[in-house]
Formats: sequence, C-alpha cells, structure tokens
Amino acid sequence: MSFIAVISEFHPFHNGHSYLLEEAKRVTGAEHTLSVMSGNFTQQGTPMLWDKLTRAAAACAGGTDLIFEIPVLFATGSAGDFARGAVTLLDQLHCVDFLCFGVEDNEPELFDRITDILLEEPLKYRIRLKEALAAGLSFPAAREDALLSILGEQAAQLLSRPNNILAIEYLLSLKQLSSDIRPLMIRRKGDYHGGNTASFASATDIRNYVFAHTAGKNTVLPGDSMPGASKEIIINAGYTLYNPADTLSSLLAASLLSAQPGLTAEELPMDMTPGLYKRLTAPGLPISWEDALTALNTKNVTRGRACRALLHLLLGVTNRDRIVTAGDKGPLYLNLLAARSDSTFLLKELSDTAGCTVITKRSRFCPAEGSPAALLWKYDRKATDLYNQLLYQSIGIRKNDELRSTPVITPV
Repeated sequence: MSFIAVISEFHPFHNGHSYLLEEAKRVTGAEHTLSVMSGNFTQQGTPMLWDKLTRAAAACAGGTDLIFEIPVLFATGSAGDFARGAVTLLDQLHCVDFLCFGVEDNEPELFDRITDILLEEPLKYRIRLKEALAAGLSFPAAREDALLSILGEQAAQLLSRPNNILAIEYLLSLKQLSSDIRPLMIRRKGDYHGGNTASFASATDIRNYVFAHTAGKNTVLPGDSMPGASKEIIINAGYTLYNPADTLSSLLAASLLSAQPGLTAEELPMDMTPGLYKRLTAPGLPISWEDALTALNTKNVTRGRACRALLHLLLGVTNRDRIVTAGDKGPLYLNLLAARSDSTFLLKELSDTAGCTVITKRSRFCPAEGSPAALLWKYDRKATDLYNQLLYQSIGIRKNDELRSTPVITPV
C-alpha cells in the first residue's frame, strides 16, 4: 500500500490542492493520500479563518484520505521549524513513499544544489550570511543574499517565490533526517497572488475574496475555486473569524501585565530576543495588537516573525521549548483531525507501522512526562483554548476543548 503526503495549511482547501494530489497519484501510481496540516494558527502567527476540524473535513471532502495536525510549536515556527517538524512527523509514520509539494519553478538540479549549500554551509556562504545579518537584513533575506553570492542570478527568480522557498525547506529537512521519503515537485497552476477567483485561485486570493464579501457569520466564497463538497463544509461552519484584533489586544495586555523583567534569552517567548522584549514591554500599557506588531517589526525582523513572537507570548511558548523539541529527540505523535469514511481502515495500518502514537481519541492520549511529545501536546491544547476564546469573544460561538473534540469522519 503506497502513500503520498502533503504538508499544508489548507486555508482553505481549493482546486489547486486537488490538482496537486491527483497529479501526484497519476505520476507515482500511489493509492492513498494523507496530509499533516497546521492547526488553528498560521505559520505567520495569525488565527485561521476557520478552525482546524472544519478545514480538515473540507480537505477530506476534496479527496484527501487522512489529515493529521502539525503541533502548534512547529506550525507557528520559522519556515525551517515548520518544515522540519512536519517532515519529522511524516518520517515517523514509516509508510509514506512520496512527499508532494507545489513549486513555481520545477528545476530539481537547482533545488538540489541550493539545499546542499544550506546543508554543508561552505565558508563563502557563512561569511556572506554573517555580513548580511550584520548589515541589518532579516535572516531570510540574509540567507537569500548568501545563496546568490554563490549561485548568481540564475537562482534569483527561484528564491523569490513563496512555494519554492517552502520546497527548499522540505528538501533540506528530508536530507537532514536522511529520510527514505522521496520528494515530488509539481508545478503549481495559477498565480500565487494574482487576484484570481477562477478555477485555480490561490488560498490567498480566496481569503481576500472572503474578506471583501463576508459579513457576520455568513461566509461568501468565490464560485468555482474549490471542490463543491469542500465549499459546502466551509459555508456550513457558520462563521469566519476574520477580525479578532480587539480580543487579541485584550489578551496581549493581560499577558504584559504579568510580564517579568530580566528573563534570559531561553526564557523569552519563542522568536523573541532581549532587545525585542524590551521594545515590547518598556512603553507599558495601553497597547493594541497592531501597536505591538509595529514595535517589533524592525528592519531585521519581518512582520510574520513579530506576529509569531506575540502569539508565543500568549501561549507561553519559549525559546527553550524550541530547543527541547528540535531535532530527533524521540517519538512525537500524529493527532488525527479528519478522515474520509472509506479510508478509516488505513488508520490500523498506520498505527502498526508508525514509530509514534496515532491519536484517534484525544482524551486517552498521555505522553511520557517530561518528553518532547508532552511539551508539544501541552501547547496544542493551549492553542485550541486560545482559538476557542477568540471565536467566542469575536462571534459568540463555543467549541469543545482539545480533549473533548473528536476527529471528523467525512462521508464520501
């Protein structure tokens, strides 16, 4: 039995995702598809428009057999943390044959050369990276500059496109783990930010359409950009969490009231340095979420990193937690979010082959005390509580906490 895997946010699942999965099955002859998917918060540190169970159910309705969650510490980390965490989960399943991902430029040799440089970090690369960081560039920009100093302009276009950048991180993670999973790059259809709402609109375009046309609890989606069954699930969710800024501001202010001075770098919120922490806490209250982002979004800190740092402050995730859970430090877990009704039999095979727990009943999961899995699980539960609070205060909708929620079985 052969599996294709994708790493995703499915925010939301759309026709481009369907094309990717079907094309991957056609090319490889694989029988089944699974995904590890971000939960309730994006890699940019923002809340998803729809909760993880709704989005996972929509992806299963669109043809994905099984959806598992990427723990929030990985899902809201840097691109490298995101990729490494997701690939580690897939590797621990011991049954995934191919990792499939979309790219703007299908140039395997150039991708391979880039990832070899990142893996080996030759002297010229390290010197240029250090110089770029000293000049005030953010790490992603400095890394791109260092790569271009070796590869020249042939790599400039490839390194400027978002799906290509994620593809590099996936390929690098596979090499770092010496994984047997084979990468499969497929050129994506449509423009990434093309303002398109037709058949191959991007997730960004779909969300922009939702922002422009949705009011209150009535979600409006563009016509033919998503499989019909997936679209129906999103609409039937009955809400779109598109403006929780006031609630986030209140929670941030409460966190800053109890903020402690003199924390070590490891004790600070993940993605935050002592300098950034001082910029955030020194002015005192009142403060809004946007005020805080503006304070942290400096020349060498992207807005995405600033938002992730604030989210980690709310959740209590620290730089030490990142260190504890980084690398190959034992089995983690795969938290099942949704499955197609005709694919539930696959869970038995996965449970037999996996080198970690496949969670189908969350209330029964009890990872070893002090393990990386226990730490990740603690923050997954807190992330669900935080999202549920945002949903309740913004729209008045209540959701079950993590332990009382159950995977969604999507009818075929």
